[in-house]
Amino acid sequence: MTPDPGDRLIFLHIQKTAGVSVRAMLGEQLGWQDPVTVERLNASPGRAAAADLPAPARAAIVDHNALDIELYEFALDLFERRLSSAAAARATAPLPGHAAG
Repeated sequence: MTPDPGDRLIFLHIQKTAGVSVRAMLGEQLGWQDPVTVERLNASPGRAAAADLPAPARAAIVDHNALDIELYEFALDLFERRLSSAAAARATAPLPGHAAG
């Protein structure tokens, strides 16, 4: 069986879901109890929306970034699997101060 390359990643952060990835994933790994707020500071006001770009320009961008897109899709899938796994673990974990079993 080929090992999953994502198994070697300790923490996976997806900027698009920054609040979720930091709270649910990193917070879980570090045992944080309080909610963590992640503020988005690197926004580009006035940036053209992808839908506003001409179709040939969008196609060229996709073509030139094919490997990045593939890596991003892999990371999103891995993130979703880890998020589901963390949620399942929380659902079955005993409450603090209560014995398991």
